[in-house]
Amino acid sequence: MAKCPRCGTEFIPPEPRQVICPECMESLRQRYQNRPPGPSFLEKYGHLFRSVTAVLIGVNILMFLTVIASGGSVLNPSVNILLRWGANYGPDTLGGQSWRLLSSMFLHGGLVHITLNMWALLNLGLLAEILFGRRSYFFLYMACGLAGSIVSVWWSPEVVSIGASGAIFGVAGALLPALAFQKNARLRAALKGNLFIIGIFVLYNIAYGAREAHIDNAAHLGGLVTGIILGVLLPSSPGHDVETHVTRRVTTFVAIAIVLFAAFAFVRRTNAGVIEMIQAEDLRHAGNIKGAIQHSTRAVQIDPGSPTAHFQLGELYMASGDQSGAETEFQKAASLQPDFAPAYTDLCSVQLQQKRYPEAQANCEKALQLDPKNSDNYFYLGVLNDMLKNYPDAIKYLKTAAERRPNRLRENFYYGLALLEAKDYDAAITQLGSTLKKFPDDAQTRKMLALAYDSKGDKARAEAILRGGK
Repeated sequence: MAKCPRCGTEFIPPEPRQVICPECMESLRQRYQNRPPGPSFLEKYGHLFRSVTAVLIGVNILMFLTVIASGGSVLNPSVNILLRWGANYGPDTLGGQSWRLLSSMFLHGGLVHITLNMWALLNLGLLAEILFGRRSYFFLYMACGLAGSIVSVWWSPEVVSIGASGAIFGVAGALLPALAFQKNARLRAALKGNLFIIGIFVLYNIAYGAREAHIDNAAHLGGLVTGIILGVLLPSSPGHDVETHVTRRVTTFVAIAIVLFAAFAFVRRTNAGVIEMIQAEDLRHAGNIKGAIQHSTRAVQIDPGSPTAHFQLGELYMASGDQSGAETEFQKAASLQPDFAPAYTDLCSVQLQQKRYPEAQANCEKALQLDPKNSDNYFYLGVLNDMLKNYPDAIKYLKTAAERRPNRLRENFYYGLALLEAKDYDAAITQLGSTLKKFPDDAQTRKMLALAYDSKGDKARAEAILRGGK
């Protein structure tokens, strides 16, 4: 006999392992047969697909995986790959590819970058959805991200910018007034702690971004300010569907769209000269000096009062062998900005090559006075004095240049040459020997070292040096 634990009835088990009486077994069977089926997958998880935050996180992750699949590094994808997928870069964005303002919001510079951003978006986005509603939250996110991209390309058009940070800062900024001025007392009490946390998040990241050069604080601030403005203007929960709220939201977003369009047009117009200069620099690095000169000339035409534009054009002329054109541009740069030390340095270099020594010396001394840390100023003054056979001053300046750049051939070779011409053979042998050890393939240094030994009377050593010995 057995006793049923459900009803207490004693019964003879029909099977050895049965511990519940037949009546209770039948009751349980009927109960489970009549039970409604459990929720489907969509019923269980469908709310995630309706969450704007989840969708945004999904799009960011999908773009990250796409970049990796195209050859990008998981930890640090290259700039070229990010540019290919739509990074925000002044010459491209302002040069006709304005879609980069949007695409750059969904690109990230590695696993750590996207992890931190998506964690912040998850925590801030879900709260923003509650307060503003899904539609308003989506447009708020996009508007703040675009604002961050526009400010970034205005502030640093030469920098490649990516990431959702501008949009996320915008969401944080919108939450600050929405929580601080929340009219629903119950909701305000429930979310009171979030206001402090969001404030700390914003202040810490702005301070950290100001310290770290690789963080685009311009995008952060652009998104943050836009978010604060939208947080003040947009209605927050409850009442997402009240007609007056709908009108208010539509009006707000139409107004912000107009402002963003006007801001982008302003940035495009005011940065036209800078963009030409960046494109010129890119072509210069690619070896296309002729194309670089064309862009740099346009930069000067757009902004004739820019000393930097004239200086860049002068350097390009100098690289192309047009010393006259280079000198003209360097003089314009110096006249526009009298304390522009690099213009005087390059003027000295051009005039030195033309053997106009008095003018070269005046410009070199001016450059050294303005920028005593620039090794080029010491080098050119040293070469100038060497040509004038003023060897003590030549040695003094060239020694300083060589000490400042111990691993550069030019400075070390000319220092040794000045010592040789001053007939200080022991010092010349020491300096040229040290230079040859660093640059064993330089034929000119080898030849001058052999000459120093020969001038000292050690012809055997000189011949050994010329044959490739030490």
